[in-house]
Amino acid sequence: MDKHASAQSDPKQDGKTPSSAKATNPPIAVRDANGRTTHRTASQRRRSKKDADAADENHSAGSSLKPTTIEKFKIDPVKSLGEGSYAKVCTATHVENGRMYACKIINDKKDMGNFIERFLPRELKLMRKFNHERVTCVYGIFKTNNLYYILMDYCENGDLLRYLQRKAHALEEDEVKDKALQMLLGIKYLHEEADVAHRDLKCENILIDGHNKLKLADFGFARSCQALLETTEADRIETRLIKDFMNSDVGTLPVLAEGPRRASTEKTTARIDKVATSNSGNVLDKVATSNSGNVLITGRAPQPRTKTATANGSTHPVESVTFCGSVAYAAPEVLSRKSYDPKKYDMWSAGVIVFIMACFFMPFDDSDQAKMVRRQLAKKWRYPPDSRLSDALKAFLEGLMEPSPKERLPIGEALKHRWLRRVYRDLLEAERKSDAFVAR
Repeated sequence: MDKHASAQSDPKQDGKTPSSAKATNPPIAVRDANGRTTHRTASQRRRSKKDADAADENHSAGSSLKPTTIEKFKIDPVKSLGEGSYAKVCTATHVENGRMYACKIINDKKDMGNFIERFLPRELKLMRKFNHERVTCVYGIFKTNNLYYILMDYCENGDLLRYLQRKAHALEEDEVKDKALQMLLGIKYLHEEADVAHRDLKCENILIDGHNKLKLADFGFARSCQALLETTEADRIETRLIKDFMNSDVGTLPVLAEGPRRASTEKTTARIDKVATSNSGNVLDKVATSNSGNVLITGRAPQPRTKTATANGSTHPVESVTFCGSVAYAAPEVLSRKSYDPKKYDMWSAGVIVFIMACFFMPFDDSDQAKMVRRQLAKKWRYPPDSRLSDALKAFLEGLMEPSPKERLPIGEALKHRWLRRVYRDLLEAERKSDAFVAR
């Protein structure tokens, strides 16, 4: 969880407001250790003890950390920006220019299941290459003894969930549209240029920088969607580089994406993969709980699919067989334990986020997963009774939260949807004029 504030649960669930007298799972006010009030459903309260135990473990581990300077970065673990199941995030300062960064600290001596062996190498491999203004980017990756330090963009305005909680009401549709566009531009970069799926998009993983611009964050469950028939020499070298770095007592992992961050609409050369979704069922191996009260689902299905070549030499992308993410934002094919298209999973989660911004509550109650899946498949979500949402926005949400992955909007079609088309076109035109001005 590389967020810049401690995560809290969403303010309302499944169309029910705190004042709903007949709500079957009404959220109630809960005051945290800092005196802040939030609202939690019964299922989230049942998980509170496990969350508290995880937080206590993280706090005790984080309290033993001391300020340190690595290369030109002064890292201060005392100035915590947030803690998650796997990491602590604090501030860091460049000793020469005073620029602030967020520093994610991971202790590989903690009991984190297979996170260090399996997910951390993948996260390091992907994040060191990211270079886009709508994605949190990395500026340094270091290791000293059993501690990993990842220097990232500092987003002083916290995450989207905190922003909504401060507002305490649904956003106006124009603001929803602006923020949805920013989020989708980040997804576009991941899907089309980096060829990566996030697989854990949620309000807590969308940060807001000092200019009130959104950045996608926390790539602990991200995966590459490239389908290669065989491992290349470059892949083997990079894998060996990361392995040697993780096995070292002290080391630095080079960051590849340097220089100014790419503009949000810069043209890409990567292809968009079309991934079919299988109906075969698989069993979840592990269920963990995040500090925000959202259930994280992780596990690997047996018998992963092989990569095959077509007659023209192209390949069929591999479906994802690792089930991960947060239940409240998970697509029905993931909750139904099927292999899935990870990019289409991201698009469902994006729809949930847009719904929350527009309605100020979750579209589905995650306290009963079986019931939740039935409601997802039947498209049974409700808009606020006094809703003034436009028909175009409702159609956009229905396109993203489409239960059939094959029919669900991919990122390219989502950006060209009639609800977003005009603002997206205006942004493209503004950046074209800006580029033309700079070129003079």
